[in-house]
Amino acid sequence: MRTISTLNNGNIYQMDITEAIEIVQAYARQNTGGDILEAVKEMQDLVALDELPTRQKVAYRRFMRDMEQLFAPKVDA
Repeated sequence: MRTISTLNNGNIYQMDITEAIEIVQAYARQNTGGDILEAVKEMQDLVALDELPTRQKVAYRRFMRDMEQLFAPKVDA
């Protein structure tokens, strides 16, 4: 399991991608009618404003990091 440190306080939290996806999906169900893309956009704005609970913030960061690696992997030259 990877660890993620929060930007504000430097605490380290352990969260696997499955838990992160569940948290993002729960946010989507509660706030955007289940639209994951819209939920991620809202979460991005709320992270920037520091208005998400730490657990959701960590889930957002983990979700985005893993999705970036999935869809835009870095290729060694």
